[in-house]
Amino acid sequence: PRPVEIEMPPETMVESEDVQLLEAATLERVNPKDEAISEAVKLILSAKNPIIYAGTGVIRSEAEDELKELTEYSNIPVVTSAAAKGVISDEHPNSYGSGLSGEGQIKEVMEKSDLILILGSRFAIRYPAAENTKKIQVEIDETELGKFHKDVLPVVGDAKISIRKLIDNLKQMGGTKLDPPASSVKKVREILDSGSEGLQPQHDIINSLRDGMPRETISVWDMTQMGYYSRYAFKTYNTSTYYDSGYSGNLGWAFPTAIGAKVAKPDTPVISVSGDGGFMYNVQELSTAVKYGINVIGVIFNDGYYGNVRRDLELDWGGDYETSFVNPDFAKMAETYGAKGISVNDPTKVNEAIEEAIDAKQPTLIDVNMVDTNEVPRPFAGRAPWTLPHDELLD
Repeated sequence: PRPVEIEMPPETMVESEDVQLLEAATLERVNPKDEAISEAVKLILSAKNPIIYAGTGVIRSEAEDELKELTEYSNIPVVTSAAAKGVISDEHPNSYGSGLSGEGQIKEVMEKSDLILILGSRFAIRYPAAENTKKIQVEIDETELGKFHKDVLPVVGDAKISIRKLIDNLKQMGGTKLDPPASSVKKVREILDSGSEGLQPQHDIINSLRDGMPRETISVWDMTQMGYYSRYAFKTYNTSTYYDSGYSGNLGWAFPTAIGAKVAKPDTPVISVSGDGGFMYNVQELSTAVKYGINVIGVIFNDGYYGNVRRDLELDWGGDYETSFVNPDFAKMAETYGAKGISVNDPTKVNEAIEEAIDAKQPTLIDVNMVDTNEVPRPFAGRAPWTLPHDELLD
């Protein structure tokens, strides 16, 4: 499978012809080979400190229940990719959460594992694994197997079928002898949940965002400072409720994507989270939302800069160039479109504005003043600046 382009000359669009429509293609789930499952089970049973890494393949194969059963039966804790946040609840005692591209505390957890069971993920090069760590990679696209790491046992198969076979084979072998991971997970989660001096008030802002959203809310995150931080700090409880642009890195994608999500789920609150620069890429889509009565909510963190670019230029080159801009009053602008506009001067109270916007039942922009707020540290450094020492976590 790969991208396909079909070109149609303009003149074909003005002609008519009787055609026979083809039946839609049927796709069968890829069944893993029994030999590969048996080898995977042997590695799992011999591991002392394994971990599960779950990607979006688990969501696409609708294997959330199987993942939950696997972690609970095997006592193997779970880390998810950012794109798969919610595939297992952040409240589950076996869930470390998402690792912000594998940095910070979860980075250490993964590096100390002797086996990583990768489910439905490419597990790209930025994700951490010690040189001697073994990996089992379950993936339907065999070209992705072992592409980025050594010592990989490939399992070509659909995530749902593969996880079910792993569970059944583990049960036949008597299961693992691992202790429940809840204690170690709790220690890591407490550190992640506490925030640190270098990440305030952003940590409180993320919590305020979460407090304002019902649990079933679909949140769509732009490539913005708050979006990067949300990858591990924003608690997610349900599958397919957290979206960012992942590998694509599309600045400005969040608001129009949220409009599409709201059309698909009209009875579910849908909220986009953008910086001011990213939002202005597709500001005109507010007209679409108003025209068709699509009651999406856009939260705009407004600091008057391309904040990530500004920070990187200052850190690497000692100054910034053309990163600032003049913004409209987004709340007043929303009103000129016929939408609702809300201004927030205390970002840690954005929850109140979200609750008001949900109750309004109309397209709404929330303009959050971030002018005097600390910048979030660089998100993709080799080791996150906010990492806290915790050598005792896995003792």
